Amino acid sequence: PSVTGVQTCALPICALLPAWVSLEDDNKPFGLMVEVVWCRASTETSWLVGLQILESDDTSYLEWVEAVAKAMSEG
Repeated sequence: PSVTGVQTCALPICALLPAWVSLEDDNKPFGLMVEVVWCRASTETSWLVGLQILESDDTSYLEWVEAVAKAMSEG
């Protein structure tokens, strides 16, 4: 740990967390609410975390859905 950061070995399942996600071609991050659905060790020093994006007030959920749909149709 440091003054500006912490290290965690896992996130609790069902934890609700704010997240900011950017698509490759879009440099504006989408503010989203996510739920931790699974968490497992990847290596001795890193973890993989499965997140579900939740529809939530005061987030960019609808813009995110539209941007992902557009990206998938173009790809």
